[in-house]
Amino acid sequence: MERNDTIRKIKNLLELAGDNPNENEAKAAALAAQRLIAKHDIKDSELMTTYEEAIKEIESGSYKGNPWAVRLGRAIADNFRCRMYLTYNGTRSWYTNRVTKTEERVVFMGYETDAIAATETFNHLYTMGNRLADKECRAARAKYGTARGVKNSFLLGYVDGIKSELEKQCKALVLVTPAKVSEYADNRTSGFATKRTNLRNAYDSESYDSGVYAGRSSMRQGALTE
Repeated sequence: MERNDTIRKIKNLLELAGDNPNENEAKAAALAAQRLIAKHDIKDSELMTTYEEAIKEIESGSYKGNPWAVRLGRAIADNFRCRMYLTYNGTRSWYTNRVTKTEERVVFMGYETDAIAATETFNHLYTMGNRLADKECRAARAKYGTARGVKNSFLLGYVDGIKSELEKQCKALVLVTPAKVSEYADNRTSGFATKRTNLRNAYDSESYDSGVYAGRSSMRQGALTE
């Protein structure tokens, strides 16, 4: 495909993503555009002649307070030209005055195409990670009679595997977060607290290695290369 044809296709996909009442079609178009941008190293300047994306904040599905999901969000944001922060809904107890967090989410900030693609990728990998971790726990119980440390170790490896593959692909494609996105994010998140994500309790090396393999395999199936 000639470069001009590729740019024209990307612009068409961006327009479809930005003006489409069907949410699934819009997300699919945005992800397809992001893949083409990454694969062919299309510069922002090449797309700005007739189409200029706004910086958007896109919320993920709820990650239910699982700390490994925060690590996953950071890995995706770093490699999808985005920045991220965490948000949640909550209810305050009149008796203790404490807030119970509900519907915790990752918010990706970036040009609309990148932010949507990052969110879609996060949602998919988060769901897959939970499913694969549960499968790993069932196998451990059947083999050893216990699954102590298995889920956390598997998910730690899963995120590390995803991160290593993303960094490898993005280094080859020379992807960097646009300056305007970084400036927007710095202003937006000034004063935000950093959430710790310690997953090393009851560490199990066999489960970690299994998670690394699963994470790498999930990315090799086409997050940035289709």
